Amino acid sequence: MVVHAATPVMPHAFKRWTVYAPVEMAKVTLGDHDVMPSSLPGTDGHAVAGHRVTVSKGYELDIARTLGLAVERKRAAVLMTQIASDEARTIKVGASADWWMHWYVNGKPVFTTGERGNVYGTRSIREHVFELPLQAGDNLVSVVVESGTGGWKLLAGSDRTIADLEADVDKKLDDYLDKPFEYIVSPEKIRQYTLPSLMTTDDGKPVATVEQWENGRRLKLLDAFKHHVYGEIPMQLDDLSFEVVSHDPQALDGKADFRIIQIKMKRKNKTHAFHLELYTPRMGKPAPAFLLINNRRHTPEPTDPDSGFFPARKLIEAGFAAGEFNNKELAADNNEHFHEGVLQLYPELLKKSDGPRTISAWALGVIRCVDYLVQDDAIDAKRISVVGHSRGGKTALWAAVNDPRIAMTCPNNSGCTGTAIARRMFGETIADINKQFPYWFNDVYKQYDNREDDLPVDQHMLIALMAPRPVCVGSAIEDHWADPEGEYLSMVHATPVYKLYGLEGLSPSLPVSIEKQVLGQNLSYHIRHGGHGLREYDWQCYMNAARTFLKIQ
Repeated sequence: MVVHAATPVMPHAFKRWTVYAPVEMAKVTLGDHDVMPSSLPGTDGHAVAGHRVTVSKGYELDIARTLGLAVERKRAAVLMTQIASDEARTIKVGASADWWMHWYVNGKPVFTTGERGNVYGTRSIREHVFELPLQAGDNLVSVVVESGTGGWKLLAGSDRTIADLEADVDKKLDDYLDKPFEYIVSPEKIRQYTLPSLMTTDDGKPVATVEQWENGRRLKLLDAFKHHVYGEIPMQLDDLSFEVVSHDPQALDGKADFRIIQIKMKRKNKTHAFHLELYTPRMGKPAPAFLLINNRRHTPEPTDPDSGFFPARKLIEAGFAAGEFNNKELAADNNEHFHEGVLQLYPELLKKSDGPRTISAWALGVIRCVDYLVQDDAIDAKRISVVGHSRGGKTALWAAVNDPRIAMTCPNNSGCTGTAIARRMFGETIADINKQFPYWFNDVYKQYDNREDDLPVDQHMLIALMAPRPVCVGSAIEDHWADPEGEYLSMVHATPVYKLYGLEGLSPSLPVSIEKQVLGQNLSYHIRHGGHGLREYDWQCYMNAARTFLKIQ
């Protein structure tokens, strides 16, 4: 398995690999190998043999699917290929991974994504472009790929495949600050599509009044999203109770009251409990609140209140209450165990092809947190906003659509089946998300893999179901996988429903620039520098939207 390097291009580099997985990296020294070994130490104490793999289409190697392995966070695979070069030279490489990758040539480290991993979320060979130094003769290229919570993949291309994308790679962001979507992809590269009509009933009648929307079209669309995509959020309970299990009345240097509240649900002799962690400002009156669906919690310890992902201290100082819950306390974020959480209370719904899966389970967590917040004297019950990032953003939007007590929702980098138009099929697609996360959405949704045009709904309709309540969408310029323009267009196409309520929504005439928040009427959009993540600038925009739309003094 040797790839020959001849100047100037290497069209087949990184198409053929020998893959060893799962590997115990503490027992592997890549510098010890100048040829591919027959095996490497495995995590179970046994040696794992190398598997020869060819990437037949595109640039992506799905390690878990190819080798039939489960995805567990920080599982390591070693990929090796040999390159024979006629002379000493460097080659350009473009690569990305889900989630961490470390590149070596002849045992020497040449590139790593470090501890941060795939922070951009693009999973494109445009994400990282770097050079590999080759010596004359044979070269052993090794890549260590460590899995994230939901995937275990490597994307790689060299010289010619990079050259195919050169026009996009060489774009300079400074030239596109006022036209960010063109930086991400040239408009002519987006497929043509037709959106399903938002303002026409199933029998072809126009929707012209609020009454026609609320009592007719909205109900039909909500049922369609339940059946075709998310499943219903199970609400039936025999008992719901709250218990404060920890309390610090002088948190954050005396600026806040901090409580951990156990929320316990009971149905048919089964119970499930999870925890809401809540900071409230010590200001003598009810405070508007932000509730975060925290999908980045990997320990039971409360999140650092000074973190960028959940900046509780800054929220308190700005006059907001700050709450969070760990979504994985409601349902595990994997296909093997997701049904063992709160969904065990609803076994009859799990059996249904259009029943709830993890997104609806996590959304149920949001609604139960709101149950607590609206009866808390320290909270302004009319000004509760829900924030979620990535899969949490999908959850935040779906929960808010189903719970009118949520005053505003802030889906951040939510992408496919969040706020991005599915029919654009740019970045992550329905087939991509169902393949990698088959437990997020119901089984009916899988019928629309690579059939986006047949889906009777699209995500602009989901945003419209929020009307007239505010929606604040956040994107990132390097988060191509989430399709920022698709996220923006959903808001534009939802605007006709906001106009029924006398609101201008989000006009396409409003200019979109990087890190300049676009405030319409009850619809807000921003796109910031950087990649996939929830950052300080996002929170600034969400607080600004809350002050503006919810009229917070």
